[in-house]
Amino acid sequence: MKISRRIFLSCIVCLAVLSGASGSPAQEVTVVGETPNNIRLTWTVTNNGGKSISYLEVPIYGVVSHEPPPEGWAVNNFDSLKKGTWIVESKDPPADLRSGRSLSFSCIIGKEGTPLRRGTVVVGFRDGTRTQVGDVLL
Repeated sequence: MKISRRIFLSCIVCLAVLSGASGSPAQEVTVVGETPNNIRLTWTVTNNGGKSISYLEVPIYGVVSHEPPPEGWAVNNFDSLKKGTWIVESKDPPADLRSGRSLSFSCIIGKEGTPLRRGTVVVGFRDGTRTQVGDVLL
């Protein structure tokens, strides 16, 4: 009986250690941006959660133009050379960014402008809920 109790307690300790070692849960949505040549800003949105993404609100300024978004997506509220919000939204339900998928968008930054390096991206889900991905490096 002592052996089975020891095995049982060992299993509980092992599970506790493993669950603690995993750290905080992964973010539901991650946004990573980069400007390798300070002219083109490319940012990638990855959906790690279970809900489909239907739109994104990205704070950005210093942009003179944007490249066409991927098929099924549209850029609205585009404000050239002004600080504002760049809204990228799906045109059709099939364009949803489903769980486990990534999507990249690019824009061109003017010589006088610089992208907002840190900010909050608002992510809108198909079910009507919203979440913020704060302090992302764009």
